[in-house]
Amino acid sequence: MIANSLNISCHAVQHIIKKFREHGTTENIPKIGRPRLNSDRSVRLLIRDAKRNPTKTAPELLKDWESSVPASMTTLKRILMKYKLFRRIGAKKSPEKRYSETLIRNTLI
Repeated sequence: MIANSLNISCHAVQHIIKKFREHGTTENIPKIGRPRLNSDRSVRLLIRDAKRNPTKTAPELLKDWESSVPASMTTLKRILMKYKLFRRIGAKKSPEKRYSETLIRNTLI
């Protein structure tokens, strides 16, 4: 009867009545838990940056991303793993550079 006169579903009416009986009001009650600091947009920007620069390491991504959003390395890695972008490895060095670094290291020992 109420659902027909208001042109909404019976389930919606039942839900509103139950909410009023439990809380004494039909207004929205406060949500449980801590609100997110990073928005969907900032996460998309991070993912775009990670895909565009696959050789960028996680600390470099965090440094660029932290300018807009305060985040920890754990948060960054959790987001990257969610989008299957783990194993952030830096760019490979050329053989000449690796050889010269080994020579320098061996001469210092």
